[in-house]
Amino acid sequence: MPIALDTSTNGGSTTGTSLTFAHTCTGRNLILHVGVKATGATDPSGVTYNNVAMTRINGITPGAGISSLWELVGPAT
Repeated sequence: MPIALDTSTNGGSTTGTSLTFAHTCTGRNLILHVGVKATGATDPSGVTYNNVAMTRINGITPGAGISSLWELVGPAT
């Protein structure tokens, strides 16, 4: 079975320390990826989906902030 994009959501931005937005996962054999761009010098301490902690799988520190990629295998639908 090939890998396919189901849907994407733009969570927007915030100037605070937390951001919450709605996203629904559908289907089976799912992997959820979340990309985070922090413009300050602080990397997010965690990302959750449906109160389940996601795993940080990569991150870089470009000149203007920190970008990180988070993953959750088998998220709830």
